[in-house]
Amino acid sequence: PFIMAGLTGMHTVYTKAMLNWFKNNRTDGVTPFNVINYHHYSNDAGGQVGAPSFGVSPEADMLETKVKGAVDFNSRYLPGKPVWITEFGFDASQNSPQKAKAYGNFTGEDVQAMWLVRSSLAIYAGGADKAYLFWLQDDDSRNDYLFGTCGLTSFVYPGTPQKRKAYYWLSTLNKVAGKYRLIQKTVSGTTHLAQFEKPSLSDTTIYCIWNGTSNGTITNGYKLNVKGTKAEIIIPQVGSLTGKSTPATIVNGTVSINVTEDPIYVKTYGTVSNQRTEKIEEIEKSTSNLVIYPNPG
Repeated sequence: PFIMAGLTGMHTVYTKAMLNWFKNNRTDGVTPFNVINYHHYSNDAGGQVGAPSFGVSPEADMLETKVKGAVDFNSRYLPGKPVWITEFGFDASQNSPQKAKAYGNFTGEDVQAMWLVRSSLAIYAGGADKAYLFWLQDDDSRNDYLFGTCGLTSFVYPGTPQKRKAYYWLSTLNKVAGKYRLIQKTVSGTTHLAQFEKPSLSDTTIYCIWNGTSNGTITNGYKLNVKGTKAEIIIPQVGSLTGKSTPATIVNGTVSINVTEDPIYVKTYGTVSNQRTEKIEEIEKSTSNLVIYPNPG
């Protein structure tokens, strides 16, 4: 496909101006792009253009709303053309103006990991067709300038790349929920809940839950209403691509969990034995609905 060069920010005024130019200056009046493409970085300046001092959470940035605005624009003026977000991310270094700012007990790499997961979910909920984070590997992790430490892996020449926490957090998101369809995303107070299902696994539901704050908010004993008769809680863990799973008890249709600003997953299922024994290898053969692409990949 012919992909439009990424615009720095989801400001559709410029996109609309391009459409007017094509209409008035091209002999066929056609918009030549097959894909509409935006870059967006959540920070205190509102995006890549400006002079940011630090990154902010996707919720503080209203990222989901911004993506939805771009998607709605496409639906009205460019029906049938997909929207891609081809750059988003946070620096782990605390010297960068795009830093995932450390706070409380969370280091910069902790915040980078959970904000990348939360950003991915916001972009998906906003309706974008694809998302490419920036990026896979640092050029040299000693460079702590803008975008110098955005990588999922760190690298210092002549060594070997080292996986950051974000690598495992995004892998867990993909392995747990990446082959399911987002059914709904809701917000109650500070708590965000994304619910995923898959037609071929009709009795299986994935819930991803977190607090969309950046001040250490913890909701102890949160009662999550769930489907199914059995459940497990999956928590991302350094060193694991699929997270750590522990059985959970369903009482009166709810699972009790402690909700923090770091997303966790609850998987519920019924009594059909082949649903419970579903394997990661089998999931990966199915059609994907949520895929996060490192940029460059």
